[in-house]
Amino acid sequence: MERTVVALALAVTFLPVTAARAGAAPPRDKRSELAEALAAMRVLIDVVEAADVGQSDLAEAPARLQEVMRTGRFQPRDVALISRWVLEAKEETVARGIGDALAAADLKVAGPQGERWNPALNAMTALFQSALRDAAEHRRRDTRDWPELTALVSAAAPAIAASLREADPELRAELQRLLGAAAAAVRAPEPKPQR
Repeated sequence: MERTVVALALAVTFLPVTAARAGAAPPRDKRSELAEALAAMRVLIDVVEAADVGQSDLAEAPARLQEVMRTGRFQPRDVALISRWVLEAKEETVARGIGDALAAADLKVAGPQGERWNPALNAMTALFQSALRDAAEHRRRDTRDWPELTALVSAAAPAIAASLREADPELRAELQRLLGAAAAAVRAPEPKPQR
């Protein structure tokens, strides 16, 4: 029963992605709303049926995850298989599998936005992969020990600065207010424990 609930939850999560990739337009009338609801129910039924994958099938999950991340396409059986693998496999295995899938995925954005944000995206991916390797090896590190974090800040700063230059004055003022509040919170002394 628990697997079915998890499979349903993941299917509901993936439905908007499926609709967006298919170029589905928002429903305009009751008939199209009903058709969309029926299509969603079919996907949910497929995921629930697929949730009962065998143990030997779980070995396929890391490869399926890589394929899903590489292509952006998936079937209900993929959702069920990957979900069950995440829930049932050893944490180290899942961390390695997700890291490998990230490495296999082409997450780059095309065009001018890609030119601006791809360095930050690459640095963020490297940071996630590093964290996943640490999880797989049960290694704890302080944030000062993560060169990937420094690389992320260095890669993101130019993109953020360029975006802020293009932002309207109202948005910039709101961001400055938020950053000021964050800076004040960081500078605030820690409260001393009451005795």
